[in-house]
Amino acid sequence: RTAKTSRIAARVTPVAAPGGPYSLWRLVDTTDERDRQEAAFSHLQYIINYLDHAPAGFFSTQPDGQIAYVNATLAGWLGLDLAQTTDGALTLDDIVGADGAKLISRIEAAPGGVRVETFDIDLEAKTGRTVPVRIIHRADFDATGEPQPSRSLVLDRLAHDSDRESA
Repeated sequence: RTAKTSRIAARVTPVAAPGGPYSLWRLVDTTDERDRQEAAFSHLQYIINYLDHAPAGFFSTQPDGQIAYVNATLAGWLGLDLAQTTDGALTLDDIVGADGAKLISRIEAAPGGVRVETFDIDLEAKTGRTVPVRIIHRADFDATGEPQPSRSLVLDRLAHDSDRESA
């Protein structure tokens, strides 16, 4: 059995009282709370690992076109350094090109609703290689019709076609 390290948090509150000011010190054992947070974070990393190594690409876009997330599969297809996809510098144009971005941005608003559209386009990797893909794009809208962050599944059409031919 391993020893458990306790974590104690000190909370200090000023108290106004005759003859004061005083400070009220409370020591709180946060061991269980911290353990729950670490377990939740570990589980989240586990889930992200599944998404990152799925046999399909995935990305999420902010309403302004800034890329919020790219999974490792799509980054690999495009020759992107995964570490550089999280700094906010990538835009929708960088992932799907200007023509793909125009298609995606033309989705009609659905106040309080969701639109799902499918696009067959060619992506261009940093190496110049063309990657024909099918994008299944989900766009959510708030009650006034303003776009919310979107999510897109990216399927390699060549890999899918070759799977079908071998069946």
